[in-house]
Amino acid sequence: MADLEDPPTLLQCCMDYICDNLDDLCFKVRTKDTGSLRLTFRQHDVFFHNELSEMFLSRLLEKGKVNDQVLTLLSCSDMFRLRRVRVRNTPVGLEGLRAILYNHKLIELDVSNTNVKRAASVLQLLYESGQDALQSLNVSGLQPHKQDLSEEGPFGNFEGLGAFATINRTLVSRLRNIRCLNVSHTNFDTPDLEMVASELPHLESLDISKTYVSSLTPLLQCKHRLKSLSTYGVSSVQGRDNWDEDEKHSTERVIAELSLLRHLDISTEETFSVSGTFFASQNQLKVNVDNLLCIPGVLPNLTSLDISGRDLSEGTLLSFLESHPQLVFLGVMMGPACFWDFIWDEEYEGFRKDLRVTGEGNEAQILEALRQYSERAVYVQKALYKLFGRTSGMEHPRVDVIKLVVQGMKNHCDAKTCLSRDLSDVVNLTLKAMEVFPNHQQLQKNALLTLCSDRILQEVRFDRYRAARLVMHCLCTHEDATMHRMAVAIISILAAKISTEQTALLGTQNYLQVKLLRIVKEKTEEQQVDITLKFTLSALWNLTDESPSTCTTFVENGGLELFMQILEVFPNESNLHTKVLGLINNIAEVRGLRKVLLREDFMDYLIAVRSWNNPTGEMVAYRSFHPFFPLLECYTTPAVQLWSVWAMQHVCTKNPDRYCPMLIEEGGEERVKRLATNPATAAEVRTLAELVIELLQDSKLPPRQRKLLKPADTPGSPEQE
Repeated sequence: MADLEDPPTLLQCCMDYICDNLDDLCFKVRTKDTGSLRLTFRQHDVFFHNELSEMFLSRLLEKGKVNDQVLTLLSCSDMFRLRRVRVRNTPVGLEGLRAILYNHKLIELDVSNTNVKRAASVLQLLYESGQDALQSLNVSGLQPHKQDLSEEGPFGNFEGLGAFATINRTLVSRLRNIRCLNVSHTNFDTPDLEMVASELPHLESLDISKTYVSSLTPLLQCKHRLKSLSTYGVSSVQGRDNWDEDEKHSTERVIAELSLLRHLDISTEETFSVSGTFFASQNQLKVNVDNLLCIPGVLPNLTSLDISGRDLSEGTLLSFLESHPQLVFLGVMMGPACFWDFIWDEEYEGFRKDLRVTGEGNEAQILEALRQYSERAVYVQKALYKLFGRTSGMEHPRVDVIKLVVQGMKNHCDAKTCLSRDLSDVVNLTLKAMEVFPNHQQLQKNALLTLCSDRILQEVRFDRYRAARLVMHCLCTHEDATMHRMAVAIISILAAKISTEQTALLGTQNYLQVKLLRIVKEKTEEQQVDITLKFTLSALWNLTDESPSTCTTFVENGGLELFMQILEVFPNESNLHTKVLGLINNIAEVRGLRKVLLREDFMDYLIAVRSWNNPTGEMVAYRSFHPFFPLLECYTTPAVQLWSVWAMQHVCTKNPDRYCPMLIEEGGEERVKRLATNPATAAEVRTLAELVIELLQDSKLPPRQRKLLKPADTPGSPEQE
């Protein structure tokens, strides 16, 4: 019970209902000022106070429903009160952003990785809408493509690389209350840094990661107020590599003078070499970490330091940690420091248990890396690689691990670094990756490894038809024995979990049947009984269940001849016989195909059916008994009645809790009673029918009073083998 999450609150349920039914709850109106269309609620007396407004926006964001049109609904200040707007990683553009900024006074705005494209456009809108109370601004990732650089934007031609310098100082000074600024992954450069440092007098936190700043010297203007600085992967523009090398303004000296810093990130961007090892990208921020950390009294207020990918000596780091007992976080990913004794060995005398560390030295470091670097593709890839090597020793489900992996996947599902809020999120993101990269064999293989889990396939909520279709495509696209084994196993289970209509859509795909039958043919010719053959037979069995069109496709592709060959080649493999006869039974249920079964070799095989031993476990799983009812009326063919009643008796004996109520609810009890009392019924059929009636009567008694039924057996059904 400890792993179960609390049920959603009434408020959460209401929020979800509104988010999921916007089309029914809203309609479009044309504004008087601009004539543009916007959404509004059909009920006019709706009002969301500030907390509810921001909760509503957050839930829309989680559901992937935030776009320009939805923002026109939120722009109505008579219905909503917004102070913090976070729309990161959405298709929001300038029109949606304008609708918000002209109707709400914000203190925080996050438009990172949206369709706005230019950070300069955001600044212009902030200026025009009078957002002088803004304290936090995140424009990360707003970097125009090359083709956009020469376009005439709504606020003038954007020709330079800088995000801020193209706008005059009057505009930037209007935003003088900003305390937290994130311009990472943009074309922000040194002139921009000079302007920001001089025109934002309250700036305390600055993230310039993956930008084009060539000197940190401008930060000396805000050394008495800057508390957080991130420079991860800062690159100088080609031809502008003007890092300060003189002693007075060296990068180490500039950073050392920022004495109020509590957080400092000078980690490097790492990339893979051909051999798989890591190397630092060229033209990155040059920092001699040994020289920096050895400066007497350096950074006395620091509580968080990230030097991942940087070189330094063991003694330097040990001395720095001893002189900074207030440090609570240390990033040493992509380097040897994570393996030093005082960093990872809990038995070491100087080990700091209160220090959170990112690295590769142990599980704690790897999980901390996933927690801290969810937006760094290469770091996530490295951490997941190291984590994968440790998962084989995990005996129980680790919800904490799953959540961290999912977060990494959410941020990188559109990149090949995608590797694997709960298991449902894992599956959905995995399926999305399969759709984006259908021909990337290693990614598809990783996806199959994720999906090939009994718990996921049986218990987790996801679109099983979508999954089956994608796995089917994978099976038919990639020639890899391991992938084939996993794919047929997944299809065999999913085919029993989807609707009959969906099963027919899959099963009638001629290329799939050809592929499955080819696998069966190869295994039969090699006389090789392995898990791949068993799963393939199960897949065909389940795909043909209650699907006449799929049965027809199977027969037309020579499936019946192949299955008769299996009975001959493997005379003692009862497990294979079960699957073969199960599929042939599906064919027998199709009136137009019964004639193809009237063949001497098949009848010779079936003639000994009554001598077979009664199975000890449940050998089949049924969705419904309705297909059996017409068979009970075949008085001219007692063998058909015998098989039908035997099947009912079998499952009701082996799994009474499931099948007895099902048979009663579907009207089967009355049908079996009529069969048992009809004078035309054969004696053997009547005997079995009377046994089924006793089983159903027994199932209605309290468990302690039952005479015939025992607790349900739990062996795997054909769909689960």
